[in-house]
Amino acid sequence: MDIDFEKIYSPDGCLGQHLKDYEYRPQQVAMAQAVAEAIKEKRHLIAEAGTGVGKTFAYLAPAIYYSAHNKKRTVISTFTKTLQHQLAEKDIPFLKTLLGIDFKFSLCLGAENYVCLRRLEKTYKHSLFNSLETQTKILAWAKESKKGLRAEIDFDVDDDTWHEVCREPDLCMGRKCLYRNKCFYNKARIEQFSSDILIVNHYLFFANIASGKRLLPKYSAVIFDEAQNLESVASEYLGIEISNTSFSYFLNRIQSLVKRAGIQHGDSSGSSEEDNFFVTISHLKRQANVFFNSVLTKVGVEQTLRLKSPGFLENNMSASIQSLAKILEELARNASDEDIKLEISGYALRLKSLKKNIESFLSQDIPDYVYWIETGILRKIYKIILRAAPVDVSSLIKEDVFDSTDTVVLTSATLSADQKFDFIKTRLGLDTADELILDSPFNYEKQVLLYLPGDMPDPREETNLFFQKITEEIHNIIQFTCGRTFCLFTSFKMLNFAADYLSGIKGFNIFKQGNSAKWKMLEEFKRSDNAVLLGTSTFWQGIDVPGRALECVIITKLPFSVPDEPLTEAKIELIKNRGGNPFRELQLPQAIIMLKQGFGRLIRHKKDIGIVAVLDSRIRTRGYGKKFLRSLPGCRIVEQLNDLKQFYEEFYSGGKVIFPR
Repeated sequence: MDIDFEKIYSPDGCLGQHLKDYEYRPQQVAMAQAVAEAIKEKRHLIAEAGTGVGKTFAYLAPAIYYSAHNKKRTVISTFTKTLQHQLAEKDIPFLKTLLGIDFKFSLCLGAENYVCLRRLEKTYKHSLFNSLETQTKILAWAKESKKGLRAEIDFDVDDDTWHEVCREPDLCMGRKCLYRNKCFYNKARIEQFSSDILIVNHYLFFANIASGKRLLPKYSAVIFDEAQNLESVASEYLGIEISNTSFSYFLNRIQSLVKRAGIQHGDSSGSSEEDNFFVTISHLKRQANVFFNSVLTKVGVEQTLRLKSPGFLENNMSASIQSLAKILEELARNASDEDIKLEISGYALRLKSLKKNIESFLSQDIPDYVYWIETGILRKIYKIILRAAPVDVSSLIKEDVFDSTDTVVLTSATLSADQKFDFIKTRLGLDTADELILDSPFNYEKQVLLYLPGDMPDPREETNLFFQKITEEIHNIIQFTCGRTFCLFTSFKMLNFAADYLSGIKGFNIFKQGNSAKWKMLEEFKRSDNAVLLGTSTFWQGIDVPGRALECVIITKLPFSVPDEPLTEAKIELIKNRGGNPFRELQLPQAIIMLKQGFGRLIRHKKDIGIVAVLDSRIRTRGYGKKFLRSLPGCRIVEQLNDLKQFYEEFYSGGKVIFPR
């Protein structure tokens, strides 16, 4: 596979002729060559590409050439659906036209993203839409839609309504379905099996592995973009999650289905099984309330508790769940309507799976898993969650990804810690791979001022004094920047303290995580003057706000994971038991990568400028602080607040920005 890289990436090449403001970047060419070589030689590759390298086009072109010329399928997997849709709807179609290569590609999404025409008809027939307007809009959309994807809908559809009409694998009639030939999901599957490039997300990728690789066609190469999230996605997908709200919602859906089937409690025509159903489900609801209330009593509100041995909670629900599943199976056998038969059978299977998960959680019978409980309050409702997750997913990823695939490429702007890939390789079970670190082409020395105040208290003690000092420093900084600031926190406790303080200051629009949907907050932030956004982990990565809307990122504390957080604690114990050093092998590199993510929110374009402030004194006073600094792009470092004013005066004159060259 010989690719003419000059034809693609040179200033006069394909990209240069068709992309406005295109600039030749040797880093982009180096990455493209490395990807091509890895695919050709069937080797794995880790490529860290700093912001602005153009890694997307760097890996797409070699992948397209390889798949088209060798007729071997390549999977491209992303963490966010935003990037996934960008690849499928913008970048790959652009390259297909540009390169003049004949190949096919498919956007691959989970079944629940597609409307099911049979279930849509059923929902309409039973008048289950929450409003006539919603019903009219969805029916009209389904008739015109080309792909049947929820993402195509340009009007609001709440989750409850979508769950009534979307495709659910265990509720699919398969070949018996009258809508089989029109089925959007089937059409997508047919397209996928004839495609050279599959664009998936990490969750679907691991769902495919969990299903025995039945969800996706076979492939020879995988490119993981946003690869820093692979371990967490694998752990989450392979884990257990049971909550009081989802349990209640599930039982209500079952009860609603049975009522729709014409089986009414107390109906003289009802069978004993029908009567038993309503008695049993009512009993199970009461048992569930008792169970989750006992959890809340033992654990407390807004707490996290790791369970290190079974016996903490009594299993009072399994027998009733089993009885309800048997009753549903009997009702399904007696149902004359095939749709009803299928849906009731599907819910019976889900009940059995739920029973198994509850028993596994309470007995802790899955080896090498960690078990814990989380409690909180969401919209004035208690939220109680039982969780279990594998402590180490490296052997699974090694076996099902690296050892079974010709080429795996891991790429992101943040994969290394202290210029090394040891952490990501260990966590993912990768033995050998080509390695490449490509610096950003941006001029960070001129574009960014790194502010490390010299008089901050020790952050290890989250006292009110520390919170007060942090908040005062935030206030001082945003006065210089006129808002336009992300404040990134490591805990809601600190975030809430800052929010209470800043909300009393006039002249700023404060956006606090949790007050509205993430996407809505970002849109309002971009449109607002003097905006300050306060966020935790979800805002440290995957957020793109180029231009003057964001000119300052304040990192309140180095993002070390909390050592007594259950999954982290279990990982620390495992490393200790193996004779390792948890701080050096896990906590430090993990925090470095997260800091790089937070830092990377600021400069998204060659004309962006701004300040990154790290308010954690340990980056200056502790020996490991140098590793954090070495992992960041080289930029000017200052310790005095007045230096921020001088920095802005360099770039602002008469209200105009003087961009760095």
